[in-house]
Amino acid sequence: MLEMKSPRMGALVRHKWRGRRAGLTAPLARLEREHVALLLAICELESPQPGEDRRPPALDHFLLPMLREDLSRVQHALARAAHGAYGSCEMCHKLLPIRELEARPSTTLCSACTRRMVKSLK
Repeated sequence: MLEMKSPRMGALVRHKWRGRRAGLTAPLARLEREHVALLLAICELESPQPGEDRRPPALDHFLLPMLREDLSRVQHALARAAHGAYGSCEMCHKLLPIRELEARPSTTLCSACTRRMVKSLK
């Protein structure tokens, strides 16, 4: 447990965390919208409506796996949010910058850990 040296320090830490939580509101809202949009897109591609122009099979063949991968990433980030871990790096546990979460709400790794992971895959 975090031990506070003074009541003033405790208030400062609580204020910073409140501000951090408020900063996560927009990325989480966008993440939820992306989740719904991906589910709808996948459903639409998997079950075309009667009378609808038929898409080329190659489009479904390439598009569906990409959408499912995006959906998996979004669901993983939402699961982290449900467990209170959204906004921190999965590997090093540092807080992710709000700007990065606003740009890519489904991100779960900081830029340094992402670079290390990409480098290890090469």
